Amino acid sequence: MIDIIKKTKAKCISIVGAGGKTSLMFYLGNVLKKDNKVLITTTTHIKMPKDNEYDEFILDIDNIDINLKNGLYIHATKTKDDKLSSLDIKKINYLKNYFDYILIEADGSKRKPLKAWRDNEPVIVKESDLTIGVIDITVLNKEISLENIHRLDLFLKLTNTNEGQMITTKELIKIIEDKNSLFKNSKDKKILFINKFENEENKKEIKKIYEKLEKRYIDYYFCGSIRNKYFINMEELIDQDKCNNNG
Repeated sequence: MIDIIKKTKAKCISIVGAGGKTSLMFYLGNVLKKDNKVLITTTTHIKMPKDNEYDEFILDIDNIDINLKNGLYIHATKTKDDKLSSLDIKKINYLKNYFDYILIEADGSKRKPLKAWRDNEPVIVKESDLTIGVIDITVLNKEISLENIHRLDLFLKLTNTNEGQMITTKELIKIIEDKNSLFKNSKDKKILFINKFENEENKKEIKKIYEKLEKRYIDYYFCGSIRNKYFINMEELIDQDKCNNNG
């Protein structure tokens, strides 16, 4: 996925969806910071990271040091409940002068593994040139309920399901492909990332989803495990299985 980010020359990257947005943002940030100045921020809310998860918190963005070293920086507004809330989005163009990459958590899910979207969500800035949509594969076969789904009422309407049913690949495909859902408001290139691929059952479910997607709305398809630092292009996953079967 890092190679795709570099290939597309994306500078401002928005991360949306549920089931690993913040973890993915910090993973990408820590990989990219080795040779770049990387800023992490949000247009919604995120939990305040631990001190060892970043290099510097920038409070005054109007007086940034022009000689910043390569590293992972954070800028957002601190709240009273140990969270970070939206930056002044009017300052994105200004910040692009100081950082090689800006990673933005542009969606909220209340720490639930699946969600539906209000009219004003996700909050993707116009400067964004790549959107990564995160889907949690382990939500399959869980109950359609308030416990598992943020904005349950909107989800029921979108997917034509009822509370208490089990979540299937049909609902995830709807979330991925519906233009008013995962990639709504996205700009330029799009990456689908299916997270928590950690066993053979996950692989079967991911392959089933990938084979049913129309492949005309999204530019790149990845799956993997942020926890295990494992990422693979879905086409490669399919090709591997074909080779194994032929062998």
